[in-house]
Amino acid sequence: LRSAGVRALQVIDCHAAGEPARVVVGGLPHIKGETIRQKRAFMMEHLDSLRKLLLLEPRGYPCQNANFILPPIHPEAAYSF
Repeated sequence: LRSAGVRALQVIDCHAAGEPARVVVGGLPHIKGETIRQKRAFMMEHLDSLRKLLLLEPRGYPCQNANFILPPIHPEAAYSF
């Protein structure tokens, strides 16, 4: 069951070369911007709470990474990272 206003993120936890990571593959709101740099700036200004949710205690780990898979910018790309 979901309450109104609650967003569910689809996240894959992984481990590569000694580095734990969380990869968000779905559930993000629309990220404004025409370039990845603009989208990153938008996320830093408006969605830093998602980064904190994923990386800070009690759910996160100080050395963990958060990665966000976004729709492609380039027409030949499958996704943006």
